[in-house]
Amino acid sequence: PYAGGAREQETPVADAAHALARFGYGAGPGDLRRVAGDPRGWAIEQLDRKPAAVKAPDAEKRLRAYMRARAKTDDAMKKAAKRDARRNVQSFIAGKIQRAASGDRAPVERWVDFWANHFTVAIKSPFLAAAAPSFEADALRPNVFRSFRDLLGAVARHQAMLLYLDQAQSIGPHTPAARRGKRRNRGLHEN
Repeated sequence: PYAGGAREQETPVADAAHALARFGYGAGPGDLRRVAGDPRGWAIEQLDRKPAAVKAPDAEKRLRAYMRARAKTDDAMKKAAKRDARRNVQSFIAGKIQRAASGDRAPVERWVDFWANHFTVAIKSPFLAAAAPSFEADALRPNVFRSFRDLLGAVARHQAMLLYLDQAQSIGPHTPAARRGKRRNRGLHEN
């Protein structure tokens, strides 16, 4: 909205729509009216909010169950474990969409999504499908507004990131583990 090179005065509703789109996922029912009074104050207030606590299924428990199923020769058990992992991810994604659409904490959810995109753990295996919801719930959400050092430390030590970067196969080149058995020629993983 420019006229003759000068920017026209925006309306409170336009400012609210801009703030809701820029810092959240857009305006939902009643959001424009609620934010129009003080869009800047609304955006700043969002920084004091904590991400919604999310209860993720116990990743270690799911990984152990998947490993037990994988070790068995029963194909039905293996298929059931893969189905469980797929349902786990679908439920996780549905929860993310619901939290983003609720509008109440949309800017916080957008910030969580920013860091989840930055520190991605693609769900390329049932192992990661079991660990990904816990990665967001236990590593990202509690640290999203803390220092970058805290966030990075939590992300780097989480089992989902270790699995995603194949660090579970990484061993020091001169350690006893490197000299044993099948792992004799393995070393530090490049990730």
